[in-house]
Amino acid sequence: MRIKLSSLAALIVLVFTSAAMRGAQYENGRQGTNSGFQWPEGKRAAVSLSFDDARPSQIDTGIPILDKYGVKATFYVSPDRMRERLEGWKRAAANGHEIGNHSLMHPCSGNFPWSRTRALEDYTLERMREELTKANEEVSALIGVVPETFAYPCGQSFVGRGLEVKSYVPLIASLFRAGRGWMNEAPNDPQYCDLAQIFGVPCDNMDFDRIRPEIEQARERGLWLVLAGHDIGDAVERQTTRSGALEALCRYAKDPANGIWIDTVAAVAKYIESRRGAARTEISLYRDPSLPVERRVEDLLGRMTLEEKVGQMNMPCVYQEELGREVSAKMEACRKFAEGTYEPGLGPGGGFFTLANTILHEGAAQQARFFNGLQRIAVEKTRLGIPLLQTEEGTHGLMCSGATIFPEGLAIGSTWNPDLVREIYSIAAREARALGIHQLFTLVVEPNRDPRLGRNQEGYSEDPYLCSRIAEAIVAGTQGDSVAATDKVVAGLCHYPGQSQPVGGLERGAMEISERMLREVFLPPWVAGIKKGGALGVMATYPAIDGTPVHASEWILTSILRGELGFEGLVLSEGHGLSTIIYEGLAAGQKEAGQLAIRAGVDVGISYEKAYMQSLIESVREGRVSVDLVDRAVRRILRQKMRLGLFESPYVDERRAVSVSHTPAHRDAALRAAREGIVLLKNERNVLPLRKDLKSIAVIGPNADHVRNQLGDYTPLTILQPVVTILEGIRSKVSAGTKVAYVKGCDVVGSELNEIARAREAASGAEAAVVVVG
Repeated sequence: MRIKLSSLAALIVLVFTSAAMRGAQYENGRQGTNSGFQWPEGKRAAVSLSFDDARPSQIDTGIPILDKYGVKATFYVSPDRMRERLEGWKRAAANGHEIGNHSLMHPCSGNFPWSRTRALEDYTLERMREELTKANEEVSALIGVVPETFAYPCGQSFVGRGLEVKSYVPLIASLFRAGRGWMNEAPNDPQYCDLAQIFGVPCDNMDFDRIRPEIEQARERGLWLVLAGHDIGDAVERQTTRSGALEALCRYAKDPANGIWIDTVAAVAKYIESRRGAARTEISLYRDPSLPVERRVEDLLGRMTLEEKVGQMNMPCVYQEELGREVSAKMEACRKFAEGTYEPGLGPGGGFFTLANTILHEGAAQQARFFNGLQRIAVEKTRLGIPLLQTEEGTHGLMCSGATIFPEGLAIGSTWNPDLVREIYSIAAREARALGIHQLFTLVVEPNRDPRLGRNQEGYSEDPYLCSRIAEAIVAGTQGDSVAATDKVVAGLCHYPGQSQPVGGLERGAMEISERMLREVFLPPWVAGIKKGGALGVMATYPAIDGTPVHASEWILTSILRGELGFEGLVLSEGHGLSTIIYEGLAAGQKEAGQLAIRAGVDVGISYEKAYMQSLIESVREGRVSVDLVDRAVRRILRQKMRLGLFESPYVDERRAVSVSHTPAHRDAALRAAREGIVLLKNERNVLPLRKDLKSIAVIGPNADHVRNQLGDYTPLTILQPVVTILEGIRSKVSAGTKVAYVKGCDVVGSELNEIARAREAASGAEAAVVVVG
């Protein structure tokens, strides 16, 4: 190919002219105008010192220099390197130096032979997330600090190769306050820079005279200079920040006349966020209700340490003695457990079970106030601000002092009225949510099978069909169309898949049933409540079924429940249910029980069982339990909290709580339920040894004059005075020999005399002299 000399000359001129223009633009960009950003205390620029790799010289030489001048720096560490000077790193963190994340394996391009076993080209975003999360967890375990910022190893921010290359900058934005590059050429404009990929300017192998122009340029334009180094010392070696240069820099920056703010990367990034007037993008991900729930969950999960994850898996029953014996002690223990300061080595708790019933006996105002107080601790005083998930019993009405009490399950089943059942549980949900309660459990949909079982009064019927229709009505009333509504909660169905046919007739007794019986008798209510109704809560049952404790059965808790029924909510343990794995002989102790339970699919522990506390953390660190299983459970917990809208609305209106609880309309519904549940037995052919002219009835036994037990099982520990007054009146009439109805399991506040009269009238027309209500 021939080119004329004149054309060649013109081409050369053009090339050099273009290069000159680009150089001029670059220089103009470097000089520019002042950004106009307002630094604190009238400072003119910010400088951050950062050092990578946790090299021993940083502890031995660098930190003593920094401490001499009162300068705080950021150290980007890999956990393995930290162990060489672990005590020094603990002191550095305690003295205010920032400890940042520099990954677990320091992955870089496989173009470097030393990085072939951890080449970024072979990474995926998921693998990178796992590495960074584990690095955070290990740093936290070593020195008790969770890194806030990150430094890209080798300054490279990609994974994959060719058409599959992806940037992992968005991942850094979701996990950290800031991400620092390396070998960059300029300071950062605080008005514009992306905090997920801030520029890091090298400071290794330079005298201060070479670093000073960069600082002065930042001062002239109001910028943020982030210097990036490695070793610190006097040796002339590659990647070494010279001690003399570091001392000169510290003196220069600390001189007030120079107008320099020198601080850690995290501190400056946090200030920039606040001045920009908006929360940083990565925080808004899990707090932003407009984003898909799964994206929010993954964002939050990626920020959590192992201790924080396991903390979320614990929602203990407040009657546990580990939380104290007296009410005041339990209250304080709940506050500390919510904050994550009660149980050593465990993050903030996920919530509580049976809290109000155990310690809040003064009614709705006290209950709402205390729940709000706990939420403020969780939301405002913990690192991630994850709200609490509060659960109470709701077997036949909310089990809280002052709530409306309905007839027992057998009486509810006797109504054969799905619409009434839906209304009953709508009322229980409305009263619960107004107080700050989010889940109602012990909604016993399993059919009763053995009359010897002492808990049959919790259920509704022995008929699987009727139990199925009741299950549908319960879920519709409790959850409605959205559990985020201010009058709805999660329906917690119990006890999956059943416990009512024990071989010995006793609670917790093993059930020896065929798979056909399991599917034809026990599972239908769960199919109705979960597959058709969409219930979001399940409690695993106590017994072993065909030799395997349900708490350890992956077949029952995962294959059937989630695979076949499509369950998407939370599986809670029974009270001390994790321990069933031990006394059934599958596990030697709590640690092994926890390993089996989490594999099976138990998401939440409701007792103070170490199986889901420190022992589970140890199992993960020892490699006996995959962190993926912990993540699976925590994802479900976070998803439940987001479904409920707790991140947006963690608090309740205390005045509304009072106005919603135990209203006349709710009491009227309880009265209607009691009436519809009445069963009259006709004494045909004198089956019962009773005469028509019977003059009196003796009511005997331990429950004959037990005030609280007249209302049935699963009623509040403390009954408010109006109910006590009614029952005392009923009891006095019985003792006087008056023929009256025996009222059990029914709240008839304000109507007791009329109801007694109606019951007496009903009894007089029957051949039997006794009417049982509830």
